[in-house]
Amino acid sequence: ALKMNGDYGKAKQAFEKFRKDVKGSDWSDMRKWAEIEAEGCELAMAIQKNPEDVKITHFEAPCNSAYSDIAPYWINDSTMLFASLPTDSVIIASEKTDRFIKLYEASFSNDKPAAPTSYSGLTVEGKHIANPSLSPDGKELFYTICEEDAKNPNQIICHIYSSKKSGEGWSEGEKLSDVINVSGYNSTHPHMSDQDGRTILYFSSDRPGGKGGRDIWYSQRNSSGE
Repeated sequence: ALKMNGDYGKAKQAFEKFRKDVKGSDWSDMRKWAEIEAEGCELAMAIQKNPEDVKITHFEAPCNSAYSDIAPYWINDSTMLFASLPTDSVIIASEKTDRFIKLYEASFSNDKPAAPTSYSGLTVEGKHIANPSLSPDGKELFYTICEEDAKNPNQIICHIYSSKKSGEGWSEGEKLSDVINVSGYNSTHPHMSDQDGRTILYFSSDRPGGKGGRDIWYSQRNSSGE
């Protein structure tokens, strides 16, 4: 609560006290979490002393709905892709309501958005689709599809897909190989970049071998396009 309310000094003290007071190997993950949070408070205080000249604009409706509107991605100077669950009513999971996040496109004029539209038919029944990102040449779209874990319905598993440009729309999505999508783990937030003649896909994953939680991973595309 202290951190969320901007009281970073007291929040840092609270996190550091927690680290000292909590003992035992069962709490090692929580102590590490508290250490990271304390470092975040320290960073926030440093930024407050030397603030950046940044203006934050909150888009009004229709881009922002009553529920989640996430993962904005500008495909040009006047068009933004984003993922949304657009509804103004309470969603009850037991009812047959559409409760899945989809991709939308919004055009802007004078910094004001027009009504968003479903993006080129990229919808997957019964699953969430989000985190869009175009390849540097604009011919391939990467995104994340998330669904309930078959072994644990309370957990969502996300994997990365791609579609190729086809006329005015996109081809049917293809799931990337298990080099990227490890079964039972999340791979999400894809971003492709050309660097020094190499095509590299960056993404976030909680797969084994990382430093903890979701780390940033990358994979270089080979000459056959994989």
